[in-house]
Amino acid sequence: MEDDVSALRTERLLLRCTLDGDLAACREVHEDPATSTCRRAGAATPQECADRVSESVHRWDDVGLDYWTVVERLTGDILGFGGLRPDNGELNMYFRFRPSAWGYGYAYEMARAALGWSARHRPDEPVVIRTQPANSAALPPLSPLRASAGCSTRSPCRTSSWSSPA
Repeated sequence: MEDDVSALRTERLLLRCTLDGDLAACREVHEDPATSTCRRAGAATPQECADRVSESVHRWDDVGLDYWTVVERLTGDILGFGGLRPDNGELNMYFRFRPSAWGYGYAYEMARAALGWSARHRPDEPVVIRTQPANSAALPPLSPLRASAGCSTRSPCRTSSWSSPA
């Protein structure tokens, strides 16, 4: 795996900075009601997607780190979005994949790459994931990482903090 955070590669994924041209894929992922069942506001609107892409592009330009566009290396298909965003001394981990990408371990693979990168380049910033208590699907894909990092799964607010497994 490479260390260029704007284009990390894993066995199956390219994790790259979000581009203006990713708007159509962002809309497909974030406007899908199936991906937004635990989002208080429901599926994203077209304007929210445009704002999301614009914000991510600007964060990559200004900060040098934001959520990635997650691309399947074999096909070049955009599977979803996720990664790390700096937030008040922490790195917030987020992911949302299209339903057709669920169940293949992509969230785990992306998270492992993100945690590995953060351990090497921002070891003093904890990685956190925050989700609604009803979002029971968000944390199980990361269970192998959480367990190897000694994390508790008993947090009632569904906020977890961990570092990269050794």
